[in-house]
Amino acid sequence: VFEAFERAVAARMLGPPRPHAIRVDLTLPVHEAMRAMDELDSLRPFGKDFPAPVIHCPALRVRSASTMGATGDHLKVQVQDEGSQRTTGMLLWRQGKRVGEFRAGRTLAVVGSPKRSTNPRFPDDFEVRDFRFTD
Repeated sequence: VFEAFERAVAARMLGPPRPHAIRVDLTLPVHEAMRAMDELDSLRPFGKDFPAPVIHCPALRVRSASTMGATGDHLKVQVQDEGSQRTTGMLLWRQGKRVGEFRAGRTLAVVGSPKRSTNPRFPDDFEVRDFRFTD
């Protein structure tokens, strides 16, 4: 059944499937992206016709990772920029099952945006849209 569905979709496509692509607005170390949060907030409101800037953070090292949410569906990963001692929290929605891949010391690159915490008890985080391990 699935093969028939794939053939039907392929027959109606105008060309080969396009790879998943995310438009990146700038590349920054994650600690600089977090420091720029006030400036980024001044660009609001973001929406369909004016999306939030997407930042590429290319050289990060995992410090720790844990699941979060009632059923552990999401990840909270603490990272550092290469050569920095500053630790930044990253949110990865619906990636909880991959927690074992985020071992301390692994390196990765991410794209996403700083996210202001809505709860004053919790710090601001970097919300990850996509990532890849670089080690």
